[in-house]
Order: sequence, then structure tokens, then C-alpha cells
Amino acid sequence: MEKAFFRKGNLRFSQFWFEFPGIMIILAVCYLLLLAYYLRVLNYDFLRGDVLGYWEDSLNWRTPFHPNHVPGYPLMIAFLRGATLGIIKPTVIMHAINLSAFLVCVILIYKIFGLNNISHKVAAVGIFMFALWPFVGLVYTVTPLADMPAIALLIAGLYFQMKKRVFLSCFLFGLTLITHKALWPFVGAICLFYLFDFRLRLNVLVLAVLLVLFPLGFLWLTGWFYHGSPMWLISSNISKEFVSRGNSTVLDGLFGTLSSGGIIGLVKFLAVAGVLLLGLVLIIIMIRSKPINYRLALALSIPVVLLVLALNQYEIWAAVRFSRLLVLPIIWGCAEWNKLGFPFGKRVKTIAVGSFLILCFFSQFIYAWYMATIYYG
Repeated sequence: MEKAFFRKGNLRFSQFWFEFPGIMIILAVCYLLLLAYYLRVLNYDFLRGDVLGYWEDSLNWRTPFHPNHVPGYPLMIAFLRGATLGIIKPTVIMHAINLSAFLVCVILIYKIFGLNNISHKVAAVGIFMFALWPFVGLVYTVTPLADMPAIALLIAGLYFQMKKRVFLSCFLFGLTLITHKALWPFVGAICLFYLFDFRLRLNVLVLAVLLVLFPLGFLWLTGWFYHGSPMWLISSNISKEFVSRGNSTVLDGLFGTLSSGGIIGLVKFLAVAGVLLLGLVLIIIMIRSKPINYRLALALSIPVVLLVLALNQYEIWAAVRFSRLLVLPIIWGCAEWNKLGFPFGKRVKTIAVGSFLILCFFSQFIYAWYMATIYYG
């Protein structure tokens, strides 16, 4: 049974912050603080880099065949710009899409945990971990890239898959494929590990696969005619993201980052190595203990490891950005080890979890400063 957003009865003040209204208040405050920091302290212009590229792609929505980006997010921008008659600033439109996608993620993650009867406190910790994932959680919500809309579609697909709504989930996975290329391995793994476990009739299975592949297949085919090459959709990504850019022929993303030197290179290396280690540990745990949803957990953990192993040092940060999806396997595993998850009644554990989340929150400001003053400075 799904978890209700509002529980009846009086709640103590401390309990309120683990209920959905309290969670939303905390996340809203965190979001506004980081946005204010970007705008008021850093004087940051969001319309640059890939954000500007997505806006320009939205202006060319009639020919959505950019070799680097799939068109899902630019089409969302174009639709909202048209619906508002073009009177709203580009960054406001893009922030609105990303904030809406973030809210969808929070709601659906809460409902997914509710399907597994995970306690309110553990569910709250999972949501806070997703929102405040070290360095990237809020940053890539406030920075209006395609990450959050794509993740929202993927999580929506997961939710409806767990509800046994096969066709709807496959439709959402299909939209995910044309919203961000980094999620292609996640969708593929989910289909392999979970969709085929339904033991569907052949005709239903064929239709489900077509729903997943049709949007991307149609884009690829029409883009082939536009560019005159069947490789147009991946050729630039292969050379830009996977070919080694340093002295390391293997694991360039990991060791190339370390060899770049300096404190920034070291911190980036530690973050990437931490993601790799976490992904490997989760894979081992899921295979050995088989907790609830372990197939889905594997489908979310394996692609993270593959991204770390495959991406070069210039693109490796994408593995960190999308590693926030590991929150789901983490919480599923914790719920299996202890039916109520973390023993919040023990003060030491409560302080440890709270301290970790506070550090995660402040890490958003550190990375925001890095983006504004060093990366784009």
C-alpha cells in the first residue's frame, strides 16, 4: 500500500519534518537559498554553456537533430515558450521545467518507498539524499540542464512499472531516451533486469519494446535523412566522451582526473572513486542478499559503474550527476536489513545521518562557487 502524504492525528514537531509537508518545506528553503546564492552572491548567469545550447535547440525545434543532445528537453522548452506567448525569460522557463521535474521526482520517490512499506523516516532520509546528493543534488536542479527532466521521466517509468502499468512505464522510458543520452544504459538495464521478468505474452512484450524504442528510433531515422549519416546520433559522443584525453588508455575518467593535479583534481577523483565504490558495493549486496526490488537496484547500480569505467576525464562528472539514482538501491537495502531502516531512536545514528545531510547541503554551495568562479570564471 502506498504511503499517504498526510497522516492523521497530531504529530510532534520533530516528527513533522519527516512527513511529506515538512520535507517539502525544507527542500523549498534549500532550493531558494542556493538560487539566491547563485544570483545575489555569485552574480551567475545561467544562460551559458549547455543551458544556452538547450535554449538555442528549442528555437530550432522543427529540426531537432543536434548531434550532441537529444531533443526532449528543448521540445519541453519550446512548448512552454509557445504556451506563454514568448513573454517569459528563457531562464525562467527552464527553471520552471526543472523545478517541476524535481517536485515530480520527490513525490514519486516518496510513493515508491510507500509501495515497499518503508518507514516515513527512512523515506525522508532517502528523499533528502536524492535532493542533496553531494555536490550535484541541488546544483543540477537549480542549474536548468536536461538532467532533472530526464530523471523525472525515468523515475515515473519506474513507479508505473512497479504498479504493473507496463505500457505506460514503457512509454515514459521511451521519452527518457530522447531526453538525455546518459540515461540510455539505465533504461536498457531496467528493461533487461525487470521488464522481461513480467513473463509477458509475446505480443505484449513486442508492443512494450516498441513503446520504449519508437521515439528514439524515429528520431534516429529522420535525423539520418537530415544529416546523411546513420551514425549522426552517437558519432560526436564517441569522440567527445569516450575517447581517452590523457595518458591513461583505460579508466581515463578516473586516473586522468587524478593526474590533472591540484585540489580540484583530487576532490573530483575522490568523488568519482566514491561513486564507483558505492556502485560496486551495492551490486555485490544486491546479488548476495537479494533485498526488495533487487533487480531494479541492479539496473540502477550497474549503469553508474559503467559510466565511471567508460567516460573520459572531461565527461566523467556525468557519472557523479546521475549517481543520485543510487539512493533507491541504498534505501531498499537498508529497509531489508532492518525493517524500519536506520534506528533513529539511537541518538548517535541520528546525529550521524543529520550531519551527513548537512554536509551534503553545504557541498552544493562549494560546487556552485566552483562553477561560477573557476569553471566559467
